[in-house]
This record gives sequence, structure tokens and C-alpha cells, in this order.
Amino acid sequence: MENIKEYLIDENLQNYPEKYKRFLNVIIPKTRVLFRLIRKYIKDKLSFVEVVKELEPFSIYTKDISYKQHDEIRYFIKTKMAELKQELVRRAQIYKNIRRINYRVDQRMNHIKHLLFDNRDLLRMFETAYGMRLDWDKMLNTSEVLAYIAGKDGAVLFSDLVATMMAKLLFTPDNILDAFEPAKLDDLSDTEKLKARDCNRRYLAKQYKSMNQLWADNGNPDVFYDKDLDDTVYSIMDKYKSEKKAMSPPDFADFLRLNLIHKFQVLPEEAEHLARTLIEGKKRVRDGEYAIVNEEATSEVEGKGKESEAGLGPIIVKYYFKRVKDNWVEDRTIDETIFMDTNTLFCNIADKCVKNDANKQCESNTLAQLRMIEQTKSRMKSEFDIRLSGSIEELERKIKGKLETDLRRIGREQLLTSVQFEKYNTIAYDYGRGIVTGKQIGRAHV
Repeated sequence: MENIKEYLIDENLQNYPEKYKRFLNVIIPKTRVLFRLIRKYIKDKLSFVEVVKELEPFSIYTKDISYKQHDEIRYFIKTKMAELKQELVRRAQIYKNIRRINYRVDQRMNHIKHLLFDNRDLLRMFETAYGMRLDWDKMLNTSEVLAYIAGKDGAVLFSDLVATMMAKLLFTPDNILDAFEPAKLDDLSDTEKLKARDCNRRYLAKQYKSMNQLWADNGNPDVFYDKDLDDTVYSIMDKYKSEKKAMSPPDFADFLRLNLIHKFQVLPEEAEHLARTLIEGKKRVRDGEYAIVNEEATSEVEGKGKESEAGLGPIIVKYYFKRVKDNWVEDRTIDETIFMDTNTLFCNIADKCVKNDANKQCESNTLAQLRMIEQTKSRMKSEFDIRLSGSIEELERKIKGKLETDLRRIGREQLLTSVQFEKYNTIAYDYGRGIVTGKQIGRAHV
């Protein structure tokens, strides 16, 4: 402690009336002075009572506060309230900015919903039985959903739903036909894969009437096929209208890509581009694809050896260009005497390429051969599946019966849980109903 002071009464004042009271009034500060000394240490006190409590160590209580002192304390509280409001507004603005931050988190579909998504009946049964709320796949992650359903029935119903989906895969003749060395489109050597990629790029994308039109597209990444040369089967999108509305754009693009691979036999490396083309409704020109410039011959040298149509009019010279890094580069390896105007013929320029009419993809001969073997295998499966249909139908009936049993059991368990939860409330209610109300007994007068 520093600057300690000692106060003594002057000897000349020994006989002065009320000397001690006046002595204390001199050495002890007034209430207003004390309040001004400690107010900078008063934090989060916004009522008169709480502020006066800070003065209690000096033996100052509410009864000791005068009107003027009360006004000063009230002004202090109003000032602190204004500062608090300004601080709340400042912090609210900070939190508002945090809420507006876009972290660009790609929300993937919950794995459990993704598993049941293709079978809407099973998905609806899952949501109804377990009482899943709206948008549960966005509010809960996969682990939380598994923990929730495990607490409901030990995930028995979910296991049977998965078994229902997998039954046909487990009991169809797939396992039997594995002994016949099934053809796999991915079983290609490195050389064959290179040839397949070369075929994938052998497409005629654009036809230009002049070199100026072709040069105008150089350096432009957004060049699209001519409509008459774009043979993409856009009708595929009609099958997935409801999925497109229900899913986010990234999820739908991934969903469509997988369907193109598994249902339409599109090569995995081509599926992403084809999915983008179907979604956009137009096909982009990529590196390795071709364009033709049909231009009138400007000299006898250019027109030498060429004839005009029907022997009349100017001679048309065809120039073939290949797309390389968003630019057209002339390709002189293509025979100009072959006049084709469709992608099917253009794909067949190569000795080892052939057009697949089913999915409009240009494939190598090796890949086409494997695809034909795969189709033969599929026909074998279908024929064998007819012979085993009786057994499969019986199995499906058993699984369906088990699902119905699971639904009844989970309903009973939920009812039992509800009864246990509300048991004491029900007992208290019954007690209340049994109380007999009578005339109130008055208090005796003494």
C-alpha cells in the first residue's frame, strides 16, 4: 500500500461539540465521490439495486441515497445500456457476416438415402417406419442415422430392406455364369485402350462455309456441335425428370453419370462428358474432334482433279480440321475423296472403329466385339432367369413377409416406448380424475 495517511484531531478541538462526527465527515468521502471513484469498476450492472450493492462495502445502502445521487446513478445506468446496445449491434453484424460466408461445401446425398434412392417404395417404407423427419438426409449424417435406427429396432428393418434390394443380385445366375469367363469391357490392354480413345474422338462436329467462320472459333472454349451433326440421344433426360427436380445439380450429374455407365454401356471416361451434354442440351466440341470447311476453289490448282456437283457451278473444296487446344488445325491425313456427312460414316474412316447405334458412341472393333459378347451373356442370363423365376418369386414372398413382420414389431416397440414415457403423466391424470370435490370447510373463529 502506498501513500498511507493518518488523520488526527487537532488538540484545539477537543472540546468542540460532535467532534467525532465532523471528524468522520472530513476523512470519509461523500457518497457521490465514492460512486465516481468506483464506477469505472462496475461491470454488467444495469439496475439501481445492483449498482448500490457495489457501495455496500462503504456502508452505503439504498436508504442512504439522496435524490441527486439517484439521478447520477440513473444516468450511469442509461449510459451503460446505450454502450451495451452498440456492442450488441456490432457483434450482430459480425455474426451476420459469418452466416453469409459461403464455404462451398458440396453436400453429398446421405449414403443410406443414396442406397435406397432408386427404389422409392423401400425408401418410403424406411422413412415411415423409423419416423424420419423432412430433409433428414441433410440434417443427419450417415453415422447419426445408423445410431438412430439401431436404437429403434437394432436396424433389423433396414437390414431386411437391403436384403430385399440385393436378393435378385444374390440369387440370379450371375454367380453361375462367372464360370463362363464373362466379357468385361474394362479388360483391355494398354494398346487397345489407346485405340479406343482414338475412336472416341473421331467425330465430325462442325461444317463451315468459309475459313473466316472457322478462324472465328479459334481460342473460343464454348464451341458446340451443329444440330444436324449432333446425334446425342437427349430423350434419355425424359426418364430422369423427377430425379433432376429432387436432387441438387452436383448430385444429379453424378447420378446421371453412373446410370449412363451401368444402364447405357457408356465408357466411364466418356460418361461425364455425355452427362454434361444431356444436362446442357447441347454438345461441346472437344480436342480431337473434326470440322469441315466447304469452300469454293479460288484457283485452278486447288480445283484440279475435283468436279462440281452435277458438273455445274463452282468447284467446292473440302478442308478437314482437327480441334487442338481450342484451335482448329488442318488434318491432311483424311482422304478428301471420301465425302461423308454423318458421324457414322466419319467414325468408320478408321480401319478399327465402328459406330454403336445404341448409345451413339464411336467404338473400337475390339470394344464392339466385347460388347457383343456381353449382350450374348445377358441373353443367357435372361433365359436362365426364366427357369429360376419360380424360386426367386418364392424367396421374394418370404422377404416381403419378413418386412411386414418387422413393420408390425417396430410399431409395437414405438407404442411401448410411448406408453413408458407417458406412464407417470397418465397415473397423475388418473389420480386427478378420482379426486372427489366437496364443500370447503371454513376456518373456525376463535
